[in-house]
Amino acid sequence: MNNDKDPSIEEKIKALIKKRGSIKAKLTQFIGFFNTSKTCKQLSDSQLTELEIRIGKLEDSFLLYDEFQSELELLSEKTDELYAEREVFETSYYSTVGEARELLTRHRRSHDKDAQAGQSERTKWRHSTGQLEQGALVIVKEKNLPPLMWLLGRVVHVVPGRDGIARVADIKTKKGIIRRAYNMLCPLPIK
Repeated sequence: MNNDKDPSIEEKIKALIKKRGSIKAKLTQFIGFFNTSKTCKQLSDSQLTELEIRIGKLEDSFLLYDEFQSELELLSEKTDELYAEREVFETSYYSTVGEARELLTRHRRSHDKDAQAGQSERTKWRHSTGQLEQGALVIVKEKNLPPLMWLLGRVVHVVPGRDGIARVADIKTKKGIIRRAYNMLCPLPIK
């Protein structure tokens, strides 16, 4: 059968070429978007999400391209031309998607590092912000009482931990001697 003389096959080939051209245009648009994204020093969350969505759409389009191209290769007698065209498209597609995925990964890692660096270091119990001294006047905070009901007391003994940092003190109040953590004591500027 001669394809040049069968109008239905020629029409089908033209339709497939048109569909394939539409997918090639999508790749070209993606490359333009990607080249713009590459110039950004840091991509925002919305830009990263958009890049991820566009990669997904391009991958879906590639499946259609493969389907159209395979059908063209079966119908046409110019298979060498079509194989060369497939190779050019696939090379462009794979290199661009690979670079885009790498850019996405790099920016997500950078974004995660920046987010972690922005968190303040927890200093709980590592450094003393000030030492309570024996004889210091303090207010003893009580979680279950309003501030006007908190006790007034005087430090009688400071209890150091195993690492030498004092975290607890014995306080003499009107109710007797109580032991409290430093975070529950408010030192008054009176000695």
